[in-house]
Amino acid sequence: DENMIEGEYEVHILLCDILNLQNKYDEQEIKFEVIDTPPDIKFLNIDLATKTGEKAIIKIKVSDDRQVNDVRITYKAPGMKNMETANMVNLSGTKTEGIYSFETKKFEEGGKFSFFVEATDNKQQISKTETYNITIIK
Repeated sequence: DENMIEGEYEVHILLCDILNLQNKYDEQEIKFEVIDTPPDIKFLNIDLATKTGEKAIIKIKVSDDRQVNDVRITYKAPGMKNMETANMVNLSGTKTEGIYSFETKKFEEGGKFSFFVEATDNKQQISKTETYNITIIK
């Protein structure tokens, strides 16, 4: 249940005869813990090389036990001085799991396209991938 608050819970169950409450059939105690985990990011495709005049398309699957709020890519293409961040496009899915995509512009020069992906859930927990590099061949 997405509305359940994180923490430890204890439930006592008593099964008995409703006509005679003295006649107990079974009693159990169940303990469990609710933990909210950060989003999980899995790459669906990643081309490690492309050519000038072509684009690169990055597709990922992001899932969360409660809700994915935001998926961003931070990147630096050949010729760029600073990193830029963009929202990835949600191609399909639900609030807890979706396929996200980012398409670069056509590369005008050779070099390296560096990027990482971050996903945030509804509790502001952030997951971040390592930095990946795509080689742009002239």
